[in-house]
Amino acid sequence: MGLAFLTSQFGVNSKVLSRMRRRLWSWPIFVVLLLLVSGWWGLRRLESSTRQLVGTNLQTVLNADITALRLWVEHETSMVSVAANDPQVRDTIVEMNRNWSRNPEDSKSSDWLRDPLLGKLADALIPWQLEFGHDGYLVYDAEGRVLAANLEELVGRERIAGHESYLLPAMGGESTLSRPFPSAVLLPDGLGGVRAGMPTMFVATPVRDEAGSVAAVLAFRLDPKREFSEILTVARPGESGETYAFDRQGVMISASRFESQLRDLSLMSDGEGATSMLSVEIRDPGVDLTRGGRATLRRNKQPWTEMATSAIAGEAGQNLRGYRDYRGVPVVGAWQWLSDMDMGVATELDLAEAYRPMQVVRTSYAILMSILVGLGIASQVWLVLASRWQQAAYRAVAEAKTLGQYALDEQIGEGGMGVVYRAHHALLQRPTAVKLLREDKVDEATVRRFEREVRTTSKLGHPNTVAIYDYGRTPEGVFYYAMEYLPGMTLDRMVERFGPLPERRAIHLLRQVCGSLNEAHQMGLVHRDIKPSNIMVTYVGGLYDLAKVLDFGLVKSCDEPENSHLTMVGTVVGTPYYISPEALERPSEMDARSDIYSLGVVAYFLLTGRPAFEGESTMEICKKHLCENPLPLSAAAGRTIHPDLEVLLLRCLAKDPRDRPQTVRQLMRELDDCEAAFEWTDQDAELWWSTNVLHRSQDHSETSTIRVAGDVTGVLDTKTENA
Repeated sequence: MGLAFLTSQFGVNSKVLSRMRRRLWSWPIFVVLLLLVSGWWGLRRLESSTRQLVGTNLQTVLNADITALRLWVEHETSMVSVAANDPQVRDTIVEMNRNWSRNPEDSKSSDWLRDPLLGKLADALIPWQLEFGHDGYLVYDAEGRVLAANLEELVGRERIAGHESYLLPAMGGESTLSRPFPSAVLLPDGLGGVRAGMPTMFVATPVRDEAGSVAAVLAFRLDPKREFSEILTVARPGESGETYAFDRQGVMISASRFESQLRDLSLMSDGEGATSMLSVEIRDPGVDLTRGGRATLRRNKQPWTEMATSAIAGEAGQNLRGYRDYRGVPVVGAWQWLSDMDMGVATELDLAEAYRPMQVVRTSYAILMSILVGLGIASQVWLVLASRWQQAAYRAVAEAKTLGQYALDEQIGEGGMGVVYRAHHALLQRPTAVKLLREDKVDEATVRRFEREVRTTSKLGHPNTVAIYDYGRTPEGVFYYAMEYLPGMTLDRMVERFGPLPERRAIHLLRQVCGSLNEAHQMGLVHRDIKPSNIMVTYVGGLYDLAKVLDFGLVKSCDEPENSHLTMVGTVVGTPYYISPEALERPSEMDARSDIYSLGVVAYFLLTGRPAFEGESTMEICKKHLCENPLPLSAAAGRTIHPDLEVLLLRCLAKDPRDRPQTVRQLMRELDDCEAAFEWTDQDAELWWSTNVLHRSQDHSETSTIRVAGDVTGVLDTKTENA
C-alpha cells in the first residue's frame, strides 16, 4: 500500500530508484569532467574577451593620438596661413621677391643682407613666432632659393637638403607640415652648443602676389621634440605602452619611451643631449635584448618588425597574440599608415603587461576548479546520503497520506511550481482539490501572490466562481490551499478536442462568466487575465455546462490602482492573445472594460476556434491588439454567425474602452437579446456530456481539474503563450 502511494504521489517506482542508486557513484566522475570542460571553455572565452578588450584599448589610444596629431597639424597649417596673409608680412615678401627677381646677382653680395626689407620682415614675423612658439623661419622664392631666414648663412642657398618634402607642396599652393628630419645646418642642441643633424621640422604655406599666383613660400621651423613628440606621449597605455611615429625607411621620428634602456642596449648614442628621434630603426633583433639576448645579425641586416613591415606597406592592423618590437620585447600593438603625412603611427604595449590580469585569472581558475571539483565530489557523497534520507521521508509520507484535515487520494495535475491532488475532507468526506506549491520552485513573492489569490477568491460567492475552502502551510513550510473539485475541462481544452462551439452554447457559457465577473466588478476588482484556460466547464449536482472562473492571481482593485507590487502595476499584465489595448499602453488605468475586451476575445475563440489576433511573436500580437481590427467572425469561422452576436462581440473588441459595453451586466443583457440566446437547454448540455465525456469516464484524460501548469505569473515574456 505504501509503495503504491509513493509511486502515484511522486512518479517514482522501485526500479527507477534502484537504477538511480546504482548510478550515484558514477555521477562524481561526470561532474568533475563537466566542471573541467566548462572551466576550460570559460577560460578560453575569458581570454578571447580579454584579448578583444586589449585590442579595443590599443585602437582607442592609437585613434586618439592620430586625431590629436591631425588637429595639431591642422592648427599649425592654418596659423602659418594666417601669418602669410598678414598684409605687412605678405607685402614685404612680395616686394622682396620682386626685387630679387630684378637683381638676382644682388643676393650673392653682402649688400642683400643689409636690405632693410629683411629687417622689416624679421620684425613683422617676431609676433607670429612668439605666438606660435616657432624657432625660426625661411622664405623661398618660386625657384626654391632662400630669400630670407632667421639664420643669415641660409640666405641665397638653393634647395636645402631635406626641405623638399614640404617645399614642393607649398609651391603648389598647399599649406603643409613636414615630417621630422635631420637638420642640414647647425642648430642649438639644448646644451649651449650647436650641431648639424638635430631633429627639425617645418610648417609652410604659399605667399601669393596681387594676381593670386604663388610668389614665395613662408616656412616656420618647429622643434619636434616639443609638440610633435609630446602629442604622441599624452595617452600612453599602462607602464610599458607607447605611441610613436616612423617614416618609410623604418626610422623612428618621434621620441621613444625607453631612451634610457636604448642607451644601455647601444641602440642609440649615449652622448649628452642624444635622442632616439631619427636614430632608432624599427627592426626585429630576433631576441629579447632587455633580458640579455644577443642578436645574431647586425642591426642594418635585421628585418623590420612585423608591425613596421605591415604599416610601411600601407596597411592598418593589430597583433594581439604578440610580436617582437625594436628591443626584441614581445608586445601587442595597433598601427596605421597615414598616407597624407607619409608616415606611420603605432601604439604598443608589452605582452606581459597586456595580459597580466589573465595570469591572475588562470591561477584563480585553477584554485576555483579545484574547489569546485572538491565540492562536486562532496555533493555527490551528500546526494547518496540525501537519497537515503529522502526514501525515509517518502515512507513517512506514504504512511501519513494526510495534509491537515485533508486526506490525499491521488495526484491529478503537476506543473513547474506545484502539484494538485484529488483529496477529501477527513470528516466531511467532501471531494476536494488541494494545490501545493513546491518550496524549491517558487520564491516568497510567488507565495504571497498565491495567498493573495486565495484571500481575494474567498471573498467571492458567485456560483460561477471557483470556491476556496481553506489554505495554510505544512509543518515543512509548503503553502497549500483547498478548493472545490471540478470534474470537466477548460474552454481551450474543449475547443481543442471538439472544435468551435455553436452560438447558442457559447452565449450560454458567456452569460455565466459575465455573472462571475459582475460580482467581482461590483466589489471593485478587475480580473485582468480572462482567457479560455482560466474558465472551467464542469458538471456537478445534476448541472451540466456550469462555467467556473479560475485564477484571480492578477486581480487588481480599482480603488487602489497603485496598491500592490504583487500585481506588478506599471508593467504589462495578462496573456498576449487576450490582452486589452489599454493593458499594453496604460496598465495602471485598466478597469472593468478591460475584462470585457478579454471576454470578447474569448468569445471570438469559442466561435471560430482561433484567437482574434495571431502572430509569430508576442510583440507582433500586441501590435495587432493596438492597431488592427480582427476579421469578421463569419469570415474567421467559415460559417455564418448571426449579425446581432457578431456586432456585439466586435463592439467588445473596440480599441477605445468607451466604445465597448460599459459593464458586464450591460453585456449580459445584450447577450440575452441575441437570437440564439436561451436556445441551449439543460437537455442539450446533458446529452453532450453524456455522449462525449461521461460514457468514457474510465479514461481519466477526458476530465481535469484546476491545474498548476495553467498558472501564470502575469508578465508577458518573450514566448507567445498558446491559446
